[in-house]
Amino acid sequence: SGRSDLGLSITPPRLSAVHVHEIGDGHLMCVCPPDHELALLDVVSVTDLNHVAHISYAAGTPLGQVIDNVFSDQGLERQFFCEVRHTATALEMARNGLGVALVDSFALIGHQTNSIAIRPTKPALQIKMHGITSKLFPTSNIAMQFQAFLSDYLKHKGALGTERRS
Repeated sequence: SGRSDLGLSITPPRLSAVHVHEIGDGHLMCVCPPDHELALLDVVSVTDLNHVAHISYAAGTPLGQVIDNVFSDQGLERQFFCEVRHTATALEMARNGLGVALVDSFALIGHQTNSIAIRPTKPALQIKMHGITSKLFPTSNIAMQFQAFLSDYLKHKGALGTERRS
């Protein structure tokens, strides 16, 4: 509708009325309570999630499809006890001890992470953040500056806010 200067998404829309710009790279990360058995691991195998209370995404969602592909490659079917639509919901459920979830690393930006264990996955599940602007209306200067700032932040600090090594 052009009512917004900037949208952010991990799934690029296929709409003719918008410009889609790649902003930065991230990963799906395993999050769980710090006292959970998976928190003892340095890296969590995605298929290990079938053995714990797993909060996941519907098969029809982009994240559900990414995760299903990992299980399918192993000849397995994904099992989960709770289905959510958004990574922010999965993150808060895991933070409150309700299970283990895969969340995009972008969802962890700015959150206190001492109340939750965050582990990389095997295989690594890479995702990208996209900026979405209107082709019908000019994009404000502040929205352009924010995109540049966020892209630079992700390039130098990464989606978890830690210094990247060269």
